[in-house]
Amino acid sequence: MPTAIPTVTASATPSLTPALMLTATPTPTLTAALTPTVTPTQTQTATPTKTAKLTNTPSPTQTPTPVPSTTPTSLLPTETSTPAYPYGVSHKECKPNCHTTGIRGTVCDVNGSYVPNLFVRVWTDEWCCGWAETNTYAPYEILLGPGPRGGHWYVALYNFDKSTQVSKTITVYTDFEPCEPESGGCQWPIVDFERNTDFVVVQERILPKVGDKCSPEHYLDIQVINARGNLLDGINVQITGPGGETNVVSGENGPGRIMFTMFGSYQAKVEGDESGRQYTSERTRVLDSMNATLEDLIAGGYCKGMSTQECVEQRDLGSGHLCYGHYSYEVVFQRQW
Repeated sequence: MPTAIPTVTASATPSLTPALMLTATPTPTLTAALTPTVTPTQTQTATPTKTAKLTNTPSPTQTPTPVPSTTPTSLLPTETSTPAYPYGVSHKECKPNCHTTGIRGTVCDVNGSYVPNLFVRVWTDEWCCGWAETNTYAPYEILLGPGPRGGHWYVALYNFDKSTQVSKTITVYTDFEPCEPESGGCQWPIVDFERNTDFVVVQERILPKVGDKCSPEHYLDIQVINARGNLLDGINVQITGPGGETNVVSGENGPGRIMFTMFGSYQAKVEGDESGRQYTSERTRVLDSMNATLEDLIAGGYCKGMSTQECVEQRDLGSGHLCYGHYSYEVVFQRQW
């Protein structure tokens, strides 16, 4: 028979103790402690309220410079996105334990390294919280009490001063029983967080040929938008190509826009913003103003009336054929929160 869930009443003169203590009386007093380094601040006693289980090219001779130019109308994403948090849950499971109940896990960057100086918060509907600070050498761990404890708990990640939630709230469940090894019981939920990529490439396409003549231009038209599709100024974009690395800022050539003259093959990614904040970003594929890929040539209408083989042969002839040296591209970076 499942053990009844104890109820908890607030103590008249609450005090902090190093661990959550559960007694066998009907009205136990429960306090919380954090393992390994942080002592939780609490204003109420923890009250688990529910028992359930966790479910699981050619060398250029000029230096490329950004230039203003009149460009085709951008094809921006039209869907409205819900802003995402910087961190997501990468893994969730639960382990049985007859001796203690708690929550543990990792907080990692996009490379899988531990992220320090963030805080994991655990709370219930009737208990404020316990906190654990992350570090660079071990998973976080929050001890909820001795013995198996059934109930539901909320888990979320916060920034360095606990003022801003940086992940969505996760609900986990623990069991009173079973608790033996390999029993399938759940006393130690594991919640791993991982940094989401701040900016992703939502569009990278060759600009189509207009009419029978090649454009005199050869540029990257880069636009930067937020999660709702609004243009963002002040975002630093790093462009790497034959001239090395060039840093440009969105908004220099219109709202959220960068115009960059190409003399060969390039890649781009977001680096940060004007305040000095750094971002993670996807990098574009190689985009070449001299020799476009076969897929780009076909998509852009540069090989109309030709077979695939004829298109390849014309491209490989180089200068003077197709629109060699005069291919332009549109790139859209979208922030994910």
